[in-house]
Amino acid sequence: MRLVFGILVSMRKFIFLFVLTFILQQSLHQPAFAGPKPPFPVASKTSLFVQKVTGITGLTNFVASKACEIALGHILGGKIKAKVRVYSFTDLLAGKFKALDVTAKNASLSGVKVGFLHVATNQPLWVRYRKQHGLKPGVLSPVLVSLEGHVSEKDITHALQNPKIASSLSALKLDLPGLGSQQLQILEPKVQLEGGQVKIHAWMVTKGAQRETGVPVDISAVPYLESDAKICVKDAKVESPAIENPQEFALFATELLNPLVNFGRMDRLDHAFRMQSLTVKEDQVDFAGRLILAPKPNTQLVQKVSNKK
Repeated sequence: MRLVFGILVSMRKFIFLFVLTFILQQSLHQPAFAGPKPPFPVASKTSLFVQKVTGITGLTNFVASKACEIALGHILGGKIKAKVRVYSFTDLLAGKFKALDVTAKNASLSGVKVGFLHVATNQPLWVRYRKQHGLKPGVLSPVLVSLEGHVSEKDITHALQNPKIASSLSALKLDLPGLGSQQLQILEPKVQLEGGQVKIHAWMVTKGAQRETGVPVDISAVPYLESDAKICVKDAKVESPAIENPQEFALFATELLNPLVNFGRMDRLDHAFRMQSLTVKEDQVDFAGRLILAPKPNTQLVQKVSNKK
């Protein structure tokens, strides 16, 4: 009886070792990455497998997600839900991620309240956590970020009071029949969104002239997405006590204002944004777009190269 029991115990150990060896062999022959292959080096296949089967990777995903929620909560406010996927614990320490998925409700972005915002990266991401070798924190590999969300009409109106909007409307060109190219200037523009329309109250003068020489004007128009880089307006209406025929002037106002927003002018070497959809409703604006992030150029290296030339 003891002999039979000993044989069974030996067979159990043998079966366990056989199954473990088979799993190890299969893991080494299978692709190391279920998703897109990262454009940067990560931990070895063996290290990835060991950390996965021991639960270290799963625990790292959970802890990193919670840490991301806390950090973004201090920056954006509101309710943050984050899902972080890593290759391994060691890759997390090096700033290497599989993907990030963040949902924010009632957050504040650059002083603008956002009712709902969803940000996701479905490709590998490599970031620099802190300043190193004269380079600021940022991405170390190009990444495409998808954004979607909605903003209330009230919050949009508050955002449009940004001085950058006023500066973009400060100098506008318009070709008037019989008068040639005229350089007009908008002074003290006040922009708001109301009833699905963009409304602008301002003073219009010839460029360089004083405010007293201009005329007050109220312009309302319907915004729409002309391309992924431009938000334009249509069906403009003009009201002004100093303009005899505001309906005819409204035809010129559309050309005067367009494009209302040009994302192409905001492009930089390390980032660019393009909008995929824009829906203006009575009480909110729904949007979706893509943000391209790239490593910041090494200004010291660029300066050295330019000096050599």
